[in-house]
Amino acid sequence: MAMEYRRCEGKALEGVAEAKDLCREGMRCAIGKKFEKGELLDIKVHLNDNDGPVFLRGEVAWTKEPPHDDDHEYLTGLSFRQINRSDKMR
Repeated sequence: MAMEYRRCEGKALEGVAEAKDLCREGMRCAIGKKFEKGELLDIKVHLNDNDGPVFLRGEVAWTKEPPHDDDHEYLTGLSFRQINRSDKMR
C-alpha cells in the first residue's frame, strides 16, 4: 500500500513509501531515509478500498539498515500514536 509521510514538526511532504504490513497497532514499511527511534511522523495511508486514505501519527519503533549496498530503503516499524477509531477498525 502506498503511504505519504512527513515529520510532525514539518510542513512539507517528505516522501512516499510502501507500507508492507499493517495491523491495528502499527505497521512495517520501506522508507527511503533513516529515521531514529522515537521520531513522530504524520502519515497518510492509501488502503485498497473505496473509503479514502487513513490519516495517523506514528512513532518510529525500530529501523533496519538496507540489506544490500544498492538498496536504499530502510525497513521501519511504526507504532500508531493517533488514529481515528473507525479507521483503526478498517
